[in-house]
Amino acid sequence: MPKRVPLLPIAPDKWRSLGAVTFPKQKPVFPEDPANPNKAEVPGIYLLVFDNGYVYVGQTGRLRGRFGDYHTPTQGTEHEHVMHYILLDARDAKVEVKVKVFTEGDLSEESTRLGLEAYEKDAAKKAKHLLLNEGGRGHGHYLRFKIEYHKDMLEKATAELQSWNLNAQKRVSNTV
Repeated sequence: MPKRVPLLPIAPDKWRSLGAVTFPKQKPVFPEDPANPNKAEVPGIYLLVFDNGYVYVGQTGRLRGRFGDYHTPTQGTEHEHVMHYILLDARDAKVEVKVKVFTEGDLSEESTRLGLEAYEKDAAKKAKHLLLNEGGRGHGHYLRFKIEYHKDMLEKATAELQSWNLNAQKRVSNTV
């Protein structure tokens, strides 16, 4: 069985800068990766660097898909919605969000990506960045948008319940 090499933090020169998130139709659009002209789903570690000091470190088995999730969050996935809200807030505050990725080596194993992500989070904490991830100095900012997302979901559920109750009353009165 091959010996597993211990993970080390990603060297600064190994991060590839993709550019800034744009908002052409009011939704976040992530820059394309010139190293991936076929637009294949590749695994990687990513940094979202906000010019107001916030930083988010993430990992995924499909970078293009993850960035798409932040553009149009899927139903029921809290984190995608929260990041979407944070990006829209950055847009409204005219805060630039730069995207950096690391895709070198074999990142197909989630355990490898999680290890690298943990190292990068620790490095961001030690550098006293406003890390949006849990445990970071900027996590309160993340939580603010988590609350906003749940308030929106509660409003939608309340409206749906009211509509359902109204329809149920109509069904009952039609059977009497």
